[in-house]
Amino acid sequence: MPNVKVATRLREIYEIPPGALSINDADTVDSVVAALEDKFPGIKGDLLVDDGAVRPDVVIYLDGQPIEPTNTSASVTGVGTIRIIQAMAGG
Repeated sequence: MPNVKVATRLREIYEIPPGALSINDADTVDSVVAALEDKFPGIKGDLLVDDGAVRPDVVIYLDGQPIEPTNTSASVTGVGTIRIIQAMAGG
């Protein structure tokens, strides 16, 4: 059961409580995103593009290692922490 830590901006938009979320019954990044979407409708669109890849402004880390944007089928079995980070926008 991985703990998921979501970037502050997304926590504010979707009213996600601070700290880590526990996601049960997730075995891939896709299933983690689906579980988040069930709890926080609309968040999937901020994490993934239409073809299912991770958005260019988002990085998903499994125990500190970034996944490839197209590898949302990556296993989370045995992963302790998943971090979802969004790039800062501005100029």
